[in-house]
Amino acid sequence: MKELLPQCRSLEDREKIERWTKLGDKTFDADITKKLIGVCDLLTVLPSLKLSAEFILQKFPTIMPRYYTIASSSLAHPTEVSMAISLSSWQMEDSTFRQGLMSAFF
Repeated sequence: MKELLPQCRSLEDREKIERWTKLGDKTFDADITKKLIGVCDLLTVLPSLKLSAEFILQKFPTIMPRYYTIASSSLAHPTEVSMAISLSSWQMEDSTFRQGLMSAFF
């Protein structure tokens, strides 16, 4: 979070980050962790935040590979492959719904 400080244009947004990173402060859990705030959501929480593609690729962890199941038989359909994917979804505290990054993409 501290590395986001120079990326924020407003003093208010920088103060939020400073509060979140203060040792012993519980607002990070309340404002970010419990609300499942992700990178894209940070742009809403910190409106003056400007993230370059270079910054994102350098600072944020790579998404781990997702596994899938081949759900077809090469004997029954030799030229086709079917995959079984379970869609991850959950309801947020504010009643909005989220879907899994890759399962929703497929």
